[in-house]
Amino acid sequence: EIIRTSLLYPLGTIRNRIQADRGQSGNMNFGEKAYDIFTSFAVQAQKGDLYAGIIPSLLVTVPASGFYYGARDVTKRMLQSTATTSTPLDDG
Repeated sequence: EIIRTSLLYPLGTIRNRIQADRGQSGNMNFGEKAYDIFTSFAVQAQKGDLYAGIIPSLLVTVPASGFYYGARDVTKRMLQSTATTSTPLDDG
């Protein structure tokens, strides 16, 4: 989960900045927008801004993953133990 968050965080940052910039680049055609996005990405990558703010995201992601997998394992064990015990319908 940490690896996925770390790899996809820059893409989310770019997406958010593009969406926020929509109103400002309304007069541009597709080629100009693509060039603007690419140059913006290059500048942000050089400055190291693509990972700005990832710490709070990881601080939320790690415990959430732990709770998810813990609950999944407990539920899986409960369902497996229930499936192995006999029920009144099995006796008939």
